[in-house]
Amino acid sequence: MYSNPRLTRSAIIFVSAVLSMLFTASAAMPADKSREIRKTVDFASGGSIKVETVSGEITVTSWNTEEVEVVATIDAKKMDRDEAEELLPQFKLNLRKQGRRLTIEIEEPDNDGDGGIGSLLRAIMGGWNKRYSISYDVKVPRESDVKAETVNGTIRISGITGNAHGGTVNGNVRLEDNIGKASGEAVNGSVTIREHRGSINGEAVNGTLRIEVQELDDRDDINLETVNGSINLALAPDIKASISIETLTGGHSFKNLSNFEGSGSKREYRGTLNGGGADIDMETLNGRITVEEL
Repeated sequence: MYSNPRLTRSAIIFVSAVLSMLFTASAAMPADKSREIRKTVDFASGGSIKVETVSGEITVTSWNTEEVEVVATIDAKKMDRDEAEELLPQFKLNLRKQGRRLTIEIEEPDNDGDGGIGSLLRAIMGGWNKRYSISYDVKVPRESDVKAETVNGTIRISGITGNAHGGTVNGNVRLEDNIGKASGEAVNGSVTIREHRGSINGEAVNGTLRIEVQELDDRDDINLETVNGSINLALAPDIKASISIETLTGGHSFKNLSNFEGSGSKREYRGTLNGGGADIDMETLNGRITVEEL
């Protein structure tokens, strides 16, 4: 069979050029239709940090540096590629400092810089921004107060010695290894607080509270409430507490408590652990309360 070497070489060059163009174009396109924005700002220990988002997760961890590092990820997976390429560069990450306070927010396209509240209203009303999610990975000085809230996502806060608050709708809250006052709120999700030292406030609707406490002094308190969910509280053996329980349905139980005295009914119960101390109040509607020793 006749073959023209010149034509063959031309074909190879042409195919190679086309493949190179396709590869370059493919590399330039965000295959997963997402964008990552990273910023760092000087921020002294002892301050407070606030971060909110809609349809995204928030993870906050501590480090021994007087800076806050924020990595924001915008995921436009519900858009077509052309629309995502046009939209993603328009997002701006803002770190707003006011004295000892820092607010982390994304300025969204056509959002007029209204931040979390405007986004929240649009999400609840079924607005256009459900077509993408905004997630944050934040590092903060260990001695910080943190407030993190989202809709349709999970909150994680760990390793801080300050007040830690996580709130979500359609997601879970997980607070671990924190010292100070911890607060977790979830609707259609659970709250887990582990290895904690200090006061706790936990609320869940259609979800469970799982709480582990390592240290608690007389000035601390714990308040736990659920609707359609159980409460599981585990306490270190040396914790002194005065315990109050109220349930409408579900009852309560105590496991392996070495020095506990109490009395009451299935719906209401009062008791003292190691002679009494910090106040622990628990209430549930359609859920069981369990108290045990760590």
